[in-house]
Amino acid sequence: MKKLFEEAEALNEATNFIYEIEIEDDLLTAFSLMPLELNNNEDLKIIKTNFQKYALYKKKFDTALELYKQEMDNDNFVNNFGAMMASLLKEIEEYEKVLKAHKQQAT
Repeated sequence: MKKLFEEAEALNEATNFIYEIEIEDDLLTAFSLMPLELNNNEDLKIIKTNFQKYALYKKKFDTALELYKQEMDNDNFVNNFGAMMASLLKEIEEYEKVLKAHKQQAT
């Protein structure tokens, strides 16, 4: 976490950006990498909410993977977990393809 705080401080010094960091329930929430002149309270609320969702998703995924690790010898759990993850992983892969194509078009 110290490194992230140092990077945020360097970013603040090097640019005209806001970079706010909060710690809530041991989750790091970083938000608002927009030029100051583009920010308003509503933008900050949206960005903060999105990063809070990110922190929650990360915590839940980490918990899910820990459960998987603990239950690797439980075939029923592994099969159910795999079925649940299959559709999610497929969607992530599709989204990665779209982002890659979009980045290639931009260059």
